[in-house]
Amino acid sequence: MILSILIATNYIRKVKLHIKAIEQCLLMIENIEILLSYKRLCVNEIFCELAKNDNLNLLNFIDKIYTNMTANHDNFILSHENRKYIISDNIIDKNDKENLISFFSTLGKSDLNGQLLNCKRYKEVFKNNLEKLEKTQHIDCKNKGTLIIGAGFLLVILIY
Repeated sequence: MILSILIATNYIRKVKLHIKAIEQCLLMIENIEILLSYKRLCVNEIFCELAKNDNLNLLNFIDKIYTNMTANHDNFILSHENRKYIISDNIIDKNDKENLISFFSTLGKSDLNGQLLNCKRYKEVFKNNLEKLEKTQHIDCKNKGTLIIGAGFLLVILIY
């Protein structure tokens, strides 16, 4: 019984962590937009600023990408190794990872207006995703939590 409660709690924690990570992705894109607009930073400088931002602590790939870019002395965000950092993230889902890779694939590759349009586009993508997750979170957590705990009760009844 206790195990089913722990499983349900862990599931709910993962859902909430995923939502927080999407919020941080949105914040990251907003920060990139600001750094491009007002400071006109290059990609390496942008990742330096992002790596310092404590509000992006769930996005572990930022530090890894910055470290890799600094070690290789280039502004290429989506090297094979950096893609692996994004793909191996265990908080965000596959769709979000693909969106991040698409966003990063154009960062630093066009003029300022093109990069700002790209930021606006992906802000909308992540906002829409966040709204969907927030709408379904409560119902999903409640249903799956109840199902897991119910399965635990059933197992206890069957054993005794």
